Amino acid sequence: MIVDSKPMSKSFDWISNQMKKGEKLEFERLGNWIIAGSGNYEKTQSDGRYREICNTYRGASTCEHHKTESLTPQFTRCRKFDCETCFPAAASEEARDIEHKLLSFKESAREQGIDIGDYASIVISYKDPLKHLETYEAFKKLQRKAGSILKSNGLLGGVIINHAWALKCGHCNQKLSDCQCERIKLKATINHHFHAIGFGFLTHSKEFQKHHPGWIYVNHGRRKTLHETLFYCLSHCSLWRKPDGKLYPAYAYFGWLSSRKCRISDIKIGWRTARCCHCKKELKEIEQGVNVSGDRPVFPAHAPIRTRARNLGIKTEGKSLHQLRLEIQNRVMNNGNFKCSISEGELKLGKAVKFQVVTIAYEIKGLQKLRSAVYQINKQRGLIRRHIIENAKKELKLAGEYG
Repeated sequence: MIVDSKPMSKSFDWISNQMKKGEKLEFERLGNWIIAGSGNYEKTQSDGRYREICNTYRGASTCEHHKTESLTPQFTRCRKFDCETCFPAAASEEARDIEHKLLSFKESAREQGIDIGDYASIVISYKDPLKHLETYEAFKKLQRKAGSILKSNGLLGGVIINHAWALKCGHCNQKLSDCQCERIKLKATINHHFHAIGFGFLTHSKEFQKHHPGWIYVNHGRRKTLHETLFYCLSHCSLWRKPDGKLYPAYAYFGWLSSRKCRISDIKIGWRTARCCHCKKELKEIEQGVNVSGDRPVFPAHAPIRTRARNLGIKTEGKSLHQLRLEIQNRVMNNGNFKCSISEGELKLGKAVKFQVVTIAYEIKGLQKLRSAVYQINKQRGLIRRHIIENAKKELKLAGEYG
């Protein structure tokens, strides 16, 4: 796939929109592995979608007092990772669930007086991974090994996400962030690695490689938001397709975030009413008076709302998330061949719009062991910090700049 001009921002929003305007994203075949959004051709339709109605308009809602300003369309999505048009919704939904578990774990620990710190984003890879990707069983062993190495080197626990490919430019073979080409050709090349998001820290890279030859890691620190980091990782994750067409999960929890140590204690299911961002009145379904042209809307990316707004050139200062969502929808609705508007004279409203809210509570098993693990990590971190300071002082003394 070739992109006409070089973009100002190479975010997932831009990449996904360009993918939908052009051909399918090409990726090197690797056993039964597929990349998110590539389609599941063997078990579904020839175009890769699960259903013909995926990503199509299914209805709209609005407020009685702000009919045009609060117009909110809804689209039908299967939320499958291998569906070409619905995979961003799947990535966003899974990112929310993972984010909730990570933050719940942190909050539960804090309530017991245990400070586990902020999350870190780590990329860890093995120098010769291909032989471990031939079967799913061999891959699971490699994944468990990566989690075990991270735990033994300072990470308390977290989530590990599988990536068999990396997005590059097909002309210069550089990462998108480093590409200087006027015309970019998106290509997914085999470059296996794991993204790990969790709590704790890692030992120095030289010490790490000394004890784990063949393994390397890159610490990306913290991103702007946890959801944005998780969404980015899941948006181009790699999945194993079983013979029946179903997919194994692209991620797994390790350490103190595993299901044995961070367990579900309660699940509450409730309903929330959608409300207008202008007057806070409830939004109601539109039974009559919606004008829709075009059978399929422009592919909507599901990145965090403020990030999407900035990428689309929408000012975010002083605006609520709902206001930004409406502006984004407005931009999407009036793009390409899809248009959505209302005729106030024919407008007929129905019942209030409600959506289901599922709240999951977690509990930590073995709090005393967790407290001891955090103490050991902080002790180790302090020793490393003192060692770095002492080395820096020695170097300055040799240069005649200290003492």
